[in-house]
Amino acid sequence: MPFNGSGTFVPISAPNYPAVAGQPVYASQFNANMTDLFSGFDNCVTRDGQSPATADIPMGSNKLTGLAQASANGDALGWGQAANVTALTATGDITAPNFYVGATSAGAGTFGLATANGAGVVAYGDTHAANGVLEFYTGQSRAIQVLRQTSAVNYLGIQAAATTAAVSLIATGTDANVSLQHINKGLGGFLFQSNYGAALTQFAITATASANRWLSVTGSNGGNPALSASGGSIALGSDVQGSTATFSGAIAAASIALGGGTALANYLEGTFTPTIAFSGAAVGVTYTTQSGAYTRIGNRVFFELRCFVSSKGSSVGNLQILGLPLAANGGGPSREQIVQLDYTGFSGLTGAMYGIIISGQTQVTVLQTAAAAAANVTNSSVGASPDIYISGSYHV
Repeated sequence: MPFNGSGTFVPISAPNYPAVAGQPVYASQFNANMTDLFSGFDNCVTRDGQSPATADIPMGSNKLTGLAQASANGDALGWGQAANVTALTATGDITAPNFYVGATSAGAGTFGLATANGAGVVAYGDTHAANGVLEFYTGQSRAIQVLRQTSAVNYLGIQAAATTAAVSLIATGTDANVSLQHINKGLGGFLFQSNYGAALTQFAITATASANRWLSVTGSNGGNPALSASGGSIALGSDVQGSTATFSGAIAAASIALGGGTALANYLEGTFTPTIAFSGAAVGVTYTTQSGAYTRIGNRVFFELRCFVSSKGSSVGNLQILGLPLAANGGGPSREQIVQLDYTGFSGLTGAMYGIIISGQTQVTVLQTAAAAAANVTNSSVGASPDIYISGSYHV
């Protein structure tokens, strides 16, 4: 063997080699030496590429230098050269000590990194100790930049969705409760849009310079979700065309300030069922119609009612209409608040009938005018089947 297995050429031994001065060199010895040399040459890699390697060649921590640019599958890739790779499998980290690792897809193709099984994770990132970032580009323009946060334990997740489901943007991580924070540059706004490609704005948040109050929306478990301000009041404004805010459901609020006036603390609409009584008693009373409706605006209740009685029953005393939706409050100009009546089926009256609502009560006391003072209307003036309409308002 001309090579000893470690790369050292070992010539054949004496008497073939080395030659001795003054001694003849025989043909057999010369031929043996030449055959040994030829065998050694046959095991060498030629400079002009005539013979390929027949086994792996260890480089002994040395470099292959001066490589040409790779142009086909199977070509060696030199430091700093670009490569077109059909498939790349990495069993460890791919790192760049100074700047970046670049990988591109030519033309309109798609470049992707993926794991070989469903449980794997594809990780992009940097290990720079101070301020490294991760950036994604479309064309030559930066599209997404992921900023570094030292010792981060919470992070953002994006989850795809099946048919009819929503794609999810998720704040997750080590902490039990992780918030999702959106920060704009300068006074940039926040737009929620639909119809990808058409960009139809459905909801917008407009920034305010030096803002120190904000709006909060709080959910509920069985109660009412809350819309609240961190300070001051919630202002419902109109746009430059003068359109107004419209509510299709109930508004539950401690107060609503309209312009610069007093806050509106209550607004309520509803119905109620009125009844008649004589000094609080209503034995045997029956009805053809009982109806009532009201609207409360602030501290005032506006109402209308009808009691069409088919039988007034047998009770005696002063006539009352019971069942108002809210108790009167003496905060008005007087303790008694007057309402109007329209009626049929009465007799023996001294004047026109009207009603008063006394503070703390939910009833109309029916009176009649007289020369000296108002008088009660008693059961004796009520026919067998009276029909009474009342409308008016009172302080609550």
